[in-house]
Amino acid sequence: MQSKQLVSIKLLSHEMREGMDKLALKKSDFETSSKKILPMSDQLLMHVHGGGFIATSSTTHEVYLKPWALGLEIPIVSVDY
Repeated sequence: MQSKQLVSIKLLSHEMREGMDKLALKKSDFETSSKKILPMSDQLLMHVHGGGFIATSSTTHEVYLKPWALGLEIPIVSVDY
């Protein structure tokens, strides 16, 4: 029996890291020119957007999340609800 996914997340990263290839991710969540897989990051930024469950989604916040992932060089998990 497969469990239901209660929360959707989006993982944004400028670099592919170990373990990410095993996740069900969209190519649009990665902007990388390298095929090299880096070691797992020891840091992760958790982003929970505002919007009161009606106005926005994690996608509407990519305009600043993708540059953050590039500049900070760490993966960002954004909760989508």
